[in-house]
Amino acid sequence: MNKKNQQGQSLFELIVAIGVIGIVLLAIVNLIGNAISANNYARNRTLGIRYTQEGLEWLRGERDTSWASFMTRAAGGSGRLWCISDLDWSHSGACSADAIGSTIFSREARLTLISPTRIQVAVSTAWRDGSGSHESRSTIIYSDWKTL
Repeated sequence: MNKKNQQGQSLFELIVAIGVIGIVLLAIVNLIGNAISANNYARNRTLGIRYTQEGLEWLRGERDTSWASFMTRAAGGSGRLWCISDLDWSHSGACSADAIGSTIFSREARLTLISPTRIQVAVSTAWRDGSGSHESRSTIIYSDWKTL
């Protein structure tokens, strides 16, 4: 039997094939990891936006309850900062480690008195995850609509 006519694969061909398969598998694992990371970011961003909107709605209710009390909370030259993670007025200033429930989110509101009948409110929800620090922010001007 002639050795030139033998069929089969050499060790070199086998190593190249295993290498190619390994590279393809690594690429697939990397794509799956990126997809999971993007999904987590999108979910956290959606929750951050929801918590920001929830803060604005709570502040709107506080305005409707008592404009005088709401205006007092906005006193200060450049606006007054409140930690409203729990949707209450118990924490004046920036949030430290306060989180919304048992989540990774914290929520702050800056109330700035523009005039006796107008207050600018900026609510921000911040969170930190594997891809860094993020924030959702929204600003609105509330007015004393009952006296206008």
